[in-house]
Amino acid sequence: MKDSPPDVGFREYPWGNQCILLLMWPISAKPSWRRRSPSGKSTYAHAPQERERHLAEGTAMVPVSDASDPCPAGMDECPIVAKVEQLQKECHRLGRLLEIDPLTRWYNVRYLFSALEQEMERSRRTGMPTGLIMIDIDHFKQINDSFGHEVGNEVLKSVCALWREKLRRIDIACRYGGEEFAIILPGTRLGHSIRAAERLRTMVEASPFPMSDHSISITASFGVDVHSPQEQLTANEFVQRVDHLLLQAKTLGRNRVVHRIRQPSREPAEISAEERAMLFIGRWPKMG
Repeated sequence: MKDSPPDVGFREYPWGNQCILLLMWPISAKPSWRRRSPSGKSTYAHAPQERERHLAEGTAMVPVSDASDPCPAGMDECPIVAKVEQLQKECHRLGRLLEIDPLTRWYNVRYLFSALEQEMERSRRTGMPTGLIMIDIDHFKQINDSFGHEVGNEVLKSVCALWREKLRRIDIACRYGGEEFAIILPGTRLGHSIRAAERLRTMVEASPFPMSDHSISITASFGVDVHSPQEQLTANEFVQRVDHLLLQAKTLGRNRVVHRIRQPSREPAEISAEERAMLFIGRWPKMG
């Protein structure tokens, strides 16, 4: 350890031979192995899967103690192991932050395309369509110009919190950029997707943003479409198609829902059993 270069990340371990940290391939399939300790004695180390500390490039850091001279405090109190656990939790937290828009607490555009690709692939496997709603807050630039960007940010936060109350737990809500948003509706047919967009439209129209002496009327435009399992589209192509419908909604006068012309089908009037079953699968981002 003393001779390790500083960029490797190792330091001299002050406990000497009492506790040894080994870098080796994951051993999930082999619960025990034989290793020579520095004292020359054979040491049998048993490491259940939950005790492995996985590192980069498929390696695992496994705590091992010399049977003749065990670590007095026990490996659970070994400071290096505790530090690794702390770093793992911090890396997980930072990874989640990279997926979440800090203003609205919705997922960001990076997560949008990743999740949409997954849902479209799921659609091809299960035969269930994937709905997508693209949204643009009408005349948002005027709000920023008239009341300032701070008020504009509060409007976005308020609208997103309002919409979140009406979304299912499986729906994936993302900020696409600026005042534009995208909502993925897993396993949802076109009819249900259109009705979901219309609920969001009427909700925001009926909820003006309160100011000190007056309120700001808010409306939004919507584009709606679904990805059928038979279609060979990329996530980017699907987003562009729905974004074109959103542009039509804005061109036609805003504050409306525009969707692809629905083909004759046997869509049920009510929610299907498959869709109802998925309502209780949590998909909202958790901060922490």
